[in-house]
Amino acid sequence: MSTSGTLTPLVPSLHPHSPGPHGNSNAKSVCHKGGWAHWVWPGLVCALLGAQVGLGVVAVTLATADPAWRVVPHYHEQALRWDGVMAARAASDRLGWDVSISPEEATTPGGPRSVVVTLVDGEGRPVDGATLTVELWHHARPGEVTTIVCPQSAVPGRYIGDARLNRSGLWQVEIAARRHEQLFAKSLVVDWTFPSRTAKSASATTARHDPATQGPRIGQFPEPPHSNSPASSEATSL
Repeated sequence: MSTSGTLTPLVPSLHPHSPGPHGNSNAKSVCHKGGWAHWVWPGLVCALLGAQVGLGVVAVTLATADPAWRVVPHYHEQALRWDGVMAARAASDRLGWDVSISPEEATTPGGPRSVVVTLVDGEGRPVDGATLTVELWHHARPGEVTTIVCPQSAVPGRYIGDARLNRSGLWQVEIAARRHEQLFAKSLVVDWTFPSRTAKSASATTARHDPATQGPRIGQFPEPPHSNSPASSEATSL
């Protein structure tokens, strides 16, 4: 007990932040023992959040990386102006025009090929002087849209453009032709079959190694000619 009338505790305080007989050693030991708890739980929460974000990135990548899963081109725009699209189709039908499209053989394996579009009117006469555009995509690859501008060729009513088409199967073809104020639109679904690159290379290899088109190989001799003449019979008997 002090002389000033103030009671002095004989037992040191156990509060972690109060100085003990050795200074602040109690506070340091308590902080040291509980320091790991301040990092484990926030770290665990951050790890769970990071794993969730990583799974979301993987899911988005898998959903968008496959070219087969795509929305049909211009689907949203056509839905917004549906009345205008239907009016354009009705006006196109009143023209009575007809169109056909066919791809030609590619000059090189896997290279571009010519696409021939024939445009005629209701009486079968060729339609000349039109600006013709073709959009096409494979049903298995709706995200890969190919646009072709087909200028008119020397043949009346015939328009030709180039495109790289190598996948067999069903193709969606959207043809738009404009001549002055006349607008014609046609949607087609065609089934095209293209020779694969492996088939072409196999046929070329077979042609190179065809014994009928080449001479005898090393160690192989041609068979003697067969003849029914008496001279050959005598030579054979001898």
